[in-house]
Amino acid sequence: MSQTQNLAQKQLWLLVSSKNENTKDEDLAAIAPQVLSMIDGMVKNNKFILSGPFGNETGGLAVFEGTEGEAKAFSEQYGNICGNLVTHHLYKWDVMWGSK
Repeated sequence: MSQTQNLAQKQLWLLVSSKNENTKDEDLAAIAPQVLSMIDGMVKNNKFILSGPFGNETGGLAVFEGTEGEAKAFSEQYGNICGNLVTHHLYKWDVMWGSK
């Protein structure tokens, strides 16, 4: 099975976050170790796919796989870490692959 087919069979989730208006870069730097630790746990369990900031530095996106319960727990933990520094939303992502 190809990597693309394997990925298409997983239950994928998007965590989209945006920096709140009054959040400073140093505020985000202070919570970064906790967020990275949370992501490391997902990586160790082969649940994490990718993440990164948007080019305009106003927010970012994380893509991971798991059950609905795991996704909600991840989102809740992220919210507890970030507090009022960022706003985030969790979405189930039904990937549609193109064909030639």
